[in-house]
Amino acid sequence: MPGRDSAWSGQEPAATATDGQAVTAAGQPTSTDRTAQPTLPMKETTVPDQTADEPSNEPVGPTSEAGMVAELTAAVGDLLPATEATTARPASTTAPAPDTLIGTSRLEADLFHTLTSAACVGSAELVCHPHAWQFIGSRAAAASPHFQFPAGITQEKTDMVVVLLPGPSLMAVIKALYSAYWLAGSDLARIEDRALALAYYTAIAHEVRKTQPVTATTETPEPDRPRLRIIIDQRPT
Repeated sequence: MPGRDSAWSGQEPAATATDGQAVTAAGQPTSTDRTAQPTLPMKETTVPDQTADEPSNEPVGPTSEAGMVAELTAAVGDLLPATEATTARPASTTAPAPDTLIGTSRLEADLFHTLTSAACVGSAELVCHPHAWQFIGSRAAAASPHFQFPAGITQEKTDMVVVLLPGPSLMAVIKALYSAYWLAGSDLARIEDRALALAYYTAIAHEVRKTQPVTATTETPEPDRPRLRIIIDQRPT
């Protein structure tokens, strides 16, 4: 027919898809399998970051060296000069900062001062609970060759014991407690060890730092001052 001839463009009609067939750009069916599933584009999945509201396994309290420096500085603030006690507290940050290094060096300087004072103590009486002495003695024996267990421990009428420590052993106790605090770190599982070490270190160092040299004369060969007595005990007021 003339109408159909005039509309004819000389091209084959595009192939149509039958049931179960997919047609390519060239007009050819790709498959006659009715069970074939179309391929879907892959979606990029991302794992959402943990938000502040989600539970976390991070320990509570100081989680960095700076936090522990601030905690220890606050605990021994009365042992440091007033100017150092106020300036040695670094900001609690997650990364070491210059203030952290300064705070650590001042704490170590204070430790050295305390150790030299303890070394000059003839003998000191440490009064504490037997469980407290077990913690202190075990840490000191494992950390320092200068520590020697006392020959005898006196049991008081109460539940306390009296341990006689010479200067080198007292020095070893102080250093061992200081090291035990830092070794505990910010691990929540060892927070009790950190608390014990800090409490006993500050109690002992506080009394040691108050001592003064004894200068005996020929008129007074035996000093009148009492022996250094360190009591680890807190009671209600």
